[in-house]
Amino acid sequence: MALPSTPRLSAPCTATTPADRGLLARARRNEDRRKIELDLTPQGRESIERLIPLAVAKLNVALGDFSAAEFAEFVRLLVKLNTTMQAAVEPAAVPAEA
Repeated sequence: MALPSTPRLSAPCTATTPADRGLLARARRNEDRRKIELDLTPQGRESIERLIPLAVAKLNVALGDFSAAEFAEFVRLLVKLNTTMQAAVEPAAVPAEA
């Protein structure tokens, strides 16, 4: 099943605000000048650490009505999605049995 196509935004476009706020650092690598690596800055890491408890609280509320079986299926599907996404980005990083 394919999702409807959406406009593609370039990494420089989507990362402008966090980089301008000092949360991300951009770096071009010599191997492929077209690619830009994004790294969290110390300020970005601090922001993530502050946001994690808020996100966990929201998820706990959102998932509160799930039965144990529904939650297990949800986790199974998230793992499958993550494995598929990682294989698309880094094929060598995902074990063959995944």
